[in-house]
Amino acid sequence: MKKYLPVAAALVLALAGCGSAPQKAEETPAEPEAVEQTEEEVVDEGVSIDWTDASSAEEAAKGAGFDKFGVIDKFTIGDLEFKDPAFAYAGGVAQATYETPATMIYVRKGVDSYETPLSDRNLDEFAAHWHKVIEGTDVNCYGAAKGAVTVATWTDGVKSYALTFQGLGGEEMSMDVDELAALVKGFNEANADQKAKEEEKEEEQKTEEKKQESSSSSQKSNLLSAADAEAQAEKASGGTCTSIDLVTTKQYGQCWYAVCVDSSGNVLEYYINNSGCYVIDEKGAQRETVTPAPSKNGEHYEGENVTIYGSVYAEWHQANGQWVATFVTYNNTQIFATPNGNDWTFTAYRNGKSVQVKYSDKESSVYGETGPAGVSSHWCNVNNQHDWY
Repeated sequence: MKKYLPVAAALVLALAGCGSAPQKAEETPAEPEAVEQTEEEVVDEGVSIDWTDASSAEEAAKGAGFDKFGVIDKFTIGDLEFKDPAFAYAGGVAQATYETPATMIYVRKGVDSYETPLSDRNLDEFAAHWHKVIEGTDVNCYGAAKGAVTVATWTDGVKSYALTFQGLGGEEMSMDVDELAALVKGFNEANADQKAKEEEKEEEQKTEEKKQESSSSSQKSNLLSAADAEAQAEKASGGTCTSIDLVTTKQYGQCWYAVCVDSSGNVLEYYINNSGCYVIDEKGAQRETVTPAPSKNGEHYEGENVTIYGSVYAEWHQANGQWVATFVTYNNTQIFATPNGNDWTFTAYRNGKSVQVKYSDKESSVYGETGPAGVSSHWCNVNNQHDWY
């Protein structure tokens, strides 16, 4: 916005004095001195966003140029309750603003390309910037310290979001990652594509059918049930069974392959058949590589499940126009897996840095080492065998 400050021009006339005595020569009056009028000064006060108020989330979405703006009716951060949002739109972005007497949270959504920024804050001013994966969504977090979130941004396909926690008196506000997780999950669900939900339901149905086929096959071969095998694995490990699959091995024939996690975070793998439950030792464990296979028509979809190795599960997501499979290790390190022929290339991302890693059949605990969270790991820096993730 610009203001114009006119500077008035003044004309100053200097006149010669007249005496009563006769002059030898008539003095010519001096020419009037003029103060030249200056151009108008221009003061630039910056550019502000011209928001248009909307009566509903639907009207805000329509004004921003897309079909849906799903919101959460009310939620709680600490002792503060936020509800009854006000809506607006500008430059391809829809906004919902939740206010209390002293604070506010505004959430903005844009689809594809948009002109209005998703947050009014300068993200470079924050001392801490980190990533948090929330139910498969990679969320960028900004705040005064790690774990204290003031601004969060994330994408879901072509949909982009930002959440900003603002103190109305100038003080800095923040929420913890659990509170953030509830909001990210709530807004993602509120904005989910109905078609995507139907596809997810179909996928779940197919998975259930496969489980039933697997159960039927085990009954025909007189192999113990998956439930009995899972119970044996949990009894042997003293932990919780996280996955169980029907496999065929050279040593044990058709059997169940179970992965368990005990109370210390250790991962234990077993083969179970009618004769007993067998621990797969470090040397005997045969890791089968699963060749990356595209979905129908050579494409994937956001959140599609993929098995990297027998006990490593990931989800497909798009990053910079490329499909990558992502998962998180027990040390809370995010791994990006990209297809490389019949194998994968792995990149670990932690604290804003990325490093190429590889899967090690032997865990770091064998060498007396752990990952950054103090947990034993299978993921090692390709250039440093003492650097685990």
